[in-house]
Amino acid sequence: MIALASAQTRLPDRLETALLVLRAPERGDIDAIAALANDRAIFEMTAALPYPYERAHAETFVDHTARTNGEWAYAVALRDGPLVGVIGLHTDRDPWEIGYWIGQPFWRRGYASEAAAALVAAALEIVPVLGARVRAGNAASRTVLEKTGFQLVGEGIEDCGQHGHIAMAHYRLGREDAR
Repeated sequence: MIALASAQTRLPDRLETALLVLRAPERGDIDAIAALANDRAIFEMTAALPYPYERAHAETFVDHTARTNGEWAYAVALRDGPLVGVIGLHTDRDPWEIGYWIGQPFWRRGYASEAAAALVAAALEIVPVLGARVRAGNAASRTVLEKTGFQLVGEGIEDCGQHGHIAMAHYRLGREDAR
């Protein structure tokens, strides 16, 4: 397994794409994160975010979780614009696992695909393989992964805490498969 220290020393602090800036979450993002994530539709499309998602959750995420405990998260913001979501890697897993969510007002604009492509490219410079797990019924997230080059490797029921036992799809992307 690759240690988190490796992620901290080699993953960039900031990534930029044509439309987006991926950067470390900041205290100034707390209200936006809480407002966007406190959405039943987000809860129903993710496997880890709680609902209701309160300001205290966002504070804990920004202050203690975003760049520690096996997490390497980025706030996803429009260039010179608002925060639209969060993307990151669970670097304490083997293989590292990508995860993301985009606030509902920003769905269907390609932001998740653009952010995922940037983070995947950076991560594959460090590790040879990435994984992903998404709710099996989340067609939009599955499309994001497939557009990025991930291949479905299986599905199963998992205990996802507050979400209960849900069907999850597992994906894998090796350097040789990246697009």
